Amino acid sequence: MSKVRQELKTIEVLPNLTGVIIFGVAFAIRFILFQFSNITEILGNRVEIVTPVTSFTRLTEGLYLFDNGVPPYDGGAFHQAPLFLACFQLLSYLPNILIPLTYIIADLLIAYLLANITRIKQHLYKDFPRIDVELYEGKPKEIDPWIVSGLYPLKKIRIS
Repeated sequence: MSKVRQELKTIEVLPNLTGVIIFGVAFAIRFILFQFSNITEILGNRVEIVTPVTSFTRLTEGLYLFDNGVPPYDGGAFHQAPLFLACFQLLSYLPNILIPLTYIIADLLIAYLLANITRIKQHLYKDFPRIDVELYEGKPKEIDPWIVSGLYPLKKIRIS
């Protein structure tokens, strides 16, 4: 096994209190907004946010067409990948509460992976030469991986 792989195995990947707080707040905000507000309908009509590729309405239209034997890619109403269509067809059989939970869990998983990527990158590049901007009192400035992880799920556009 290479030296890099051995070093990567020693990197701590367990969340600390900061991570638990960030993920708890992000989960609570998203769950409350999904359950107790009409923000999804409001934002679903905003042209700044919704495109033909990101529209949930078009996704449900494509799913409806596919379920009724009509090719969803005819006519230009559906633009997502076929694998995405297959995944949402499986989700359509589950209770309605699981669709928002799937989005929430996917966002939090991405945030957790960003923290791990940051941690690994800092570990791998710790011995590389630094420029003056990256130094503070002669030592490398390192950002806390949980800050990177917290910036992703707590952005306004990600919450919505």
